[in-house]
Amino acid sequence: NTGQPAINSVVISDPLVGTLTRTSSSINGDQILDRGEIWVYTPTYTVPLSVMDNKGNPAGTNTLVNNVTVDGKHPNGSAVTQQSANASTPVTQSPSIKLVKKAVGTVPVVPGAFINYDLIVTNTGNVTLNNVVITDPNAVVTGGAIGTLAPGATVTITAKHALTKPDITARQVINQALADAKEPGGTDLTQKPSDDFDPLLTGAADPTVVPLVIPPYATNDSSLGNVQGATVTLNLLGNDQIATTDPALPAAVDVDLDPSTPGYDHVLVVNGKGTWTYIPATGIVSWAPVAGYTIDPAPIPYRLKELASTLTANATITVTYTIMPPDARNNASTGNTPGNNVTINILSDDLLADGTTATTVLTQIDLQPTSTGTVETTLVVAGQGTWTYNPATGQITFDPEQISYEDLLEIHFATHDPTTLNRQGADVGTQYRSEIFYTTEAQKASAENFIKLLTDQNIY
Repeated sequence: NTGQPAINSVVISDPLVGTLTRTSSSINGDQILDRGEIWVYTPTYTVPLSVMDNKGNPAGTNTLVNNVTVDGKHPNGSAVTQQSANASTPVTQSPSIKLVKKAVGTVPVVPGAFINYDLIVTNTGNVTLNNVVITDPNAVVTGGAIGTLAPGATVTITAKHALTKPDITARQVINQALADAKEPGGTDLTQKPSDDFDPLLTGAADPTVVPLVIPPYATNDSSLGNVQGATVTLNLLGNDQIATTDPALPAAVDVDLDPSTPGYDHVLVVNGKGTWTYIPATGIVSWAPVAGYTIDPAPIPYRLKELASTLTANATITVTYTIMPPDARNNASTGNTPGNNVTINILSDDLLADGTTATTVLTQIDLQPTSTGTVETTLVVAGQGTWTYNPATGQITFDPEQISYEDLLEIHFATHDPTTLNRQGADVGTQYRSEIFYTTEAQKASAENFIKLLTDQNIY
């Protein structure tokens, strides 16, 4: 109140915010604006988007003009002459856009497959953006023509990139999308490249980098139906590929024939069976069985390493043979002394399927081939003797059955009459004389005791 007397019924009006509420109190609490007293009003006004887009009010002035009026009454009730004031506030447009790009989903591992991206577009300014368009020189964008985007608004669209062999060779895909838009007045906003989603990257426009972890492709190899005992070779790399799906050439890869041990082994010896060998210069692998080993070797795993990435893949190698029977030949030992054991090396003239001599290590002998179950190395022939095969030597021994001297005495006296001198029945002559032979004193004593027994019993 710059005059007098006091003023009451004070009303402050602002067409932008309506009636204002006082933020200071009356000095004496009578709600009358006394001469020299100051009341403070602090209104808040949010500038509409339309004003920002139009560069102020009036439009195009880059300012916001605001008028305020004050009314009141004298103590006698008459109106105080209305007073007014205006202020011009600068209106500054700050158009801005942010584009964030991130890879989503599983990263593919073959050329032609897609890397998928989310593109997150945000109006980070204070004015409406028009003709918003998102493009990507290294991907196909879906929904890139966004159109109008209000301040603070966010839109997510998608893009995809088809993986190429150069991408795989580089082991990564690097690219950026681009955001274009127009300010409210139609001026082109400076093109904005995308920023990566990774919060650890602190740049304003970091490219999106998708690392590619793609191993080579190892495929099982086999060589089947080979001649028994033959060395077998096969092109191990012929059906393998590096990560780009190009052929796995010997210079681009390495092979480990024993993945269970550290390092890369090009030679694998299987004790008593044979040797696997990989030749790095040609990509050829061979299996060389030891002499006489004619059955299929156990398949082995191998590890394929792509030298450029050091990534690996595993597969197996299988070699088989056409199984042929060995050549077993008859054996004989003639002119031996009756009653003596006879031993024969039955493997000495037998051959394995590969034509080499049969050995005890590579063969098995069954003396009872018609029986089932266990392999029999012993055969008892009733009334003849026992055959025994020794697997350690390859020899078979025939042990003829033995009869006791006492049994011979009993048979001797039961089959003729020893009391007729030089005669047996109708046969007469000294050649029919009864005789007992012995080779030891024990046999002599047995014969004498047997004769005494017959005499005591009056058998004859």
